[in-house]
Amino acid sequence: YMELMRSISEDQIRKWSDKELQALRLRGKHLDIYTTKSEKAPSMADIQLSLMSTPSAEHGHSGSISWLTAGISIEDAQNLVREAVCQLPTDATATQKADVMAKQLALQSKVQKHQDEADSSMDGLDILEHCTPLEPIDYIGFLPSHYYGIEPLDGEDQDQEDEYIEGEDIEGVVPPEDVCIWMPSKLKLGRGKAVGLGYLVEEELQLCQGQASDSLARLRAALGNLAILYRQNL
Repeated sequence: YMELMRSISEDQIRKWSDKELQALRLRGKHLDIYTTKSEKAPSMADIQLSLMSTPSAEHGHSGSISWLTAGISIEDAQNLVREAVCQLPTDATATQKADVMAKQLALQSKVQKHQDEADSSMDGLDILEHCTPLEPIDYIGFLPSHYYGIEPLDGEDQDQEDEYIEGEDIEGVVPPEDVCIWMPSKLKLGRGKAVGLGYLVEEELQLCQGQASDSLARLRAALGNLAILYRQNL
């Protein structure tokens, strides 16, 4: 802050100070001086259109942009479904449970379609061989057990459960909201270029930047609405 102050002329600082005093005194539209002015960053749709219009020389699949966009959309949907699951009350009604289950089934269909298309989009690469190992998120560890329809185990039952699992090779069913989506960003660092998928990594990065721009735009809009309500209540 001090470095910024030193780089600005005293005359400019005096003008800003006068405008601030005027805004604090008159309020209303004079508070617009606090509005952040910046160039609008390209949205995810803008970047998607640009990538589809000018494919790179390495680009091998015309549908890879749509596949990447769908993957990012699915990851957003996973967050929404996970939130819906966590918000189920202890005494959830059949309607509430059915609504969440419908969301999970719809998400499962999208996830399966995306995974099926991954083989062609990633040139038949054995994704699991080149992916960064993921640490599973233990939602059950910090959420009440009723969110998952699981009765808490006492000490004796826990021991019996451990013995059962050790004796049997059981593969747990992963809910669709916790499935790891196959995306270029899941590849180990630097592995994308090594296996000839550097263009996919770059395209996903650009789309994610557009996604971040969209999120910031929505945040600015929400803050703007709050500012309007604040001014109306002055």
